[in-house]
Amino acid sequence: MAYSPTWPHPPSMSPSVPLIGDPVEIVDAKDAVFLDGGNMHSRLDFLDARLRSRAVILFLTGSILGLCGFLFAAFLGFHKFFFEGGRNLYGQPFGRHNYFPQTVSEMVRDPNTPAGKCFFAFMLTGAFCMLMSWYPMELRNVYVGDDRMLCCLGGPTCITMRNILPPIGMLIVACIPTTPAMQAGFRDEVTVQIHTLGAVLMIGTYIGFEAYALGSPNIRLHGRREKALRSATLLICIIGGVGFLLLGQMIVNNDPDPDSCWDKWLMPNSTINNYAMDNHKLGTWVENAEKGEDGKMRVFQVAEHGCLAIKVWNYICECLAGLGMIFNMLAIWYFCPERHLHFTRTELQSVAGVVVSDSDALSE
Repeated sequence: MAYSPTWPHPPSMSPSVPLIGDPVEIVDAKDAVFLDGGNMHSRLDFLDARLRSRAVILFLTGSILGLCGFLFAAFLGFHKFFFEGGRNLYGQPFGRHNYFPQTVSEMVRDPNTPAGKCFFAFMLTGAFCMLMSWYPMELRNVYVGDDRMLCCLGGPTCITMRNILPPIGMLIVACIPTTPAMQAGFRDEVTVQIHTLGAVLMIGTYIGFEAYALGSPNIRLHGRREKALRSATLLICIIGGVGFLLLGQMIVNNDPDPDSCWDKWLMPNSTINNYAMDNHKLGTWVENAEKGEDGKMRVFQVAEHGCLAIKVWNYICECLAGLGMIFNMLAIWYFCPERHLHFTRTELQSVAGVVVSDSDALSE
């Protein structure tokens, strides 16, 4: 697909404005102008096309990295749940399966674990790629105009915030891990709330901006197929987010009923530590001592049956929300016309027609 010029004709030039191809005297490095004797419109179109192509590749790279972050974290987390045996604070095996975390954030909260390392690396690099792409301003199937303010009193525009808020949310989620509710103190609760804010910025604001874009008459969609696919992936994201919120309210972290099927937590004490020491569970004894000194509880019995199913579906819904957002981004990339841009130039043009009067202005 050939790139068509979109730049408007420049206003009439006064005699004081140099013409294309005329030498320009540079008195300061910041006033440097690149003139190569060619058509200014052609140069501006080339620069515009290059920025859009850069946005396409950065947007695609960020989407793939975000997808890898969710998939690898989920794979490693489920592998640990099914195939790696866990032990309670007595040093005894949990039973048929390991402890299952309530959320993806709880699964990847420890940066020293394989799941935590993968999630942090992929989400961090993916967020930076999306942040640098400025895709809402460069892709025609996302651009809704730069005149819509985020609030009625003025401020940043919607497309600016669409480029900034979701990646910042990804950075907060990746860099500020959460803590299980039964082990969270006051300071941990503060970081949990910040982590939750990051999740809202990452997924909640993306849902709002994408819904607004799909309803805007300004974007250029590739027929009904693109709108249907983007709407479907957005709906999956919404269903996953709503399901995650509803199921999260049903989970009981430490049910006092001894016959319930929820997770049971205990505070390590001297009796438990002596039992672990007498049975040569030195690793368990060390971990109990650390948690006991910090006043943090440990898992004694893991969830079973219907309670475990609620936790698993809560985790799946969170994954659906994240994956729905990522697949929506991939749909945007697939249908954006900018990914078909091809440059006919085989080499960069030289910077010609420039006269530097002061060599110190451009000295290193």
